[in-house]
Amino acid sequence: MHAVIRNLRNRLRPPLLDMLGLEESLHELKKEWCSHHPGVNLELMLEENLENLDETINITVYRTIQESLNNISRHADASQVKIQLRRVHDETLIDTLLLSVEDNGRGYNLNQQTEGIGVLGMRERVIAAGGEFAIHSEPNHGTRIDIRFPHTGSVVQ
Repeated sequence: MHAVIRNLRNRLRPPLLDMLGLEESLHELKKEWCSHHPGVNLELMLEENLENLDETINITVYRTIQESLNNISRHADASQVKIQLRRVHDETLIDTLLLSVEDNGRGYNLNQQTEGIGVLGMRERVIAAGGEFAIHSEPNHGTRIDIRFPHTGSVVQ
């Protein structure tokens, strides 16, 4: 029973987040992914302080990036991937977290039915965590996912 619960917990919350935090976990994810996809240039840009984010947002960001990379490796035939995660402050000085995952792959028609549930799962996870999800793609012009988490809980001092 304990093994089943531990396995389920690890599937929901990556153990690296507990050990390393979001920023270092993403660097480890990049390192592992690049070792399996040496022909793809992956640029990971992490801006501002990513500490003290809500646990749900950390998990959602990590899993969304992980699923995006899985989709890119399976479907995109991309040579370049750019991931940007940054915090910005609005006029009320409350943090907003922005995530963008972009590839130069084959893209696809957003109106066409797909068999997988990867993008749908990402969208649902982001919305459940209080975020906004948008995807942009065209055949032969790559894909970009934009995610916004307004009011991440930190106020600039």
